Amino acid sequence: FYICEKNKKHKKNKFYNLKKMDYIFTDNKYVKKYFESAFFYDSDKLLPFGYPRVKFLIDNRDNGSMKSAIRKNFGFDESEKIISYLPTWRDYNHRVEEEECDFSYLLDEDKLLENLPGGYRIVTKCHPFGSHDDVPNDMETQELLLVSDYVITDYSSVMFDAIAIDIPVVIIEKDYEKYEEARGVYEDIRYDLIPFIAFDEEELADIILSYNIESPEYQNVKKKYGYECGGDYSEFLKEQVEMTLREYPRVMQEKADRDKEKECKSV
Repeated sequence: FYICEKNKKHKKNKFYNLKKMDYIFTDNKYVKKYFESAFFYDSDKLLPFGYPRVKFLIDNRDNGSMKSAIRKNFGFDESEKIISYLPTWRDYNHRVEEEECDFSYLLDEDKLLENLPGGYRIVTKCHPFGSHDDVPNDMETQELLLVSDYVITDYSSVMFDAIAIDIPVVIIEKDYEKYEEARGVYEDIRYDLIPFIAFDEEELADIILSYNIESPEYQNVKKKYGYECGGDYSEFLKEQVEMTLREYPRVMQEKADRDKEKECKSV
């Protein structure tokens, strides 16, 4: 509603951009239905191979040398417990001057740390549209996840990347009604996440201090929404590229013929 009110062509442009894609990867078969409804995309073009970015996390979750290098590169002490705060952006702030934006949804980091014992460090990396990062611009989200002991987010799908490598995820909801009105929320997914939702920093600290990734609730979310390798996507991509290269001369010749035909008609 908010974006469409301020940018009448938003949905149309989004739809056309998606239609340019031949395939979209999803994390697993179960979540395909959400992509179909959200993007009006054909089911057979949604491939449940899992995201390459998540495969990177899984392949390197036990890569101690890489994780130590990341910590050293970005100044994280080995003894610190890293809490990564990764909020998504807000539609209701779209095209609003920064001084008029509503940032009340953001985590109060000092208040959270007051409710935790010593040794924790909060690292904030916002959505690309956000502006409250305290990490270097060249730090990739996947690098940050690899060295995270906990992840705090709100409505971002980054939570499912984190769950794929068994990172405790906590959700802070300070603006649920406003966000739901602006963008909408999948209530069935939110229902599964209720045990990990906090509405203020005190509740957030309580969940962090009592977290159990072996709980049925956590394992249920991981099984339903997490990464599930559906095949060798690298081989699939190789085949697609080779097919495109084979077809390229024919496609370009057809385009040249059409252009020539148009030129003749205009003379």
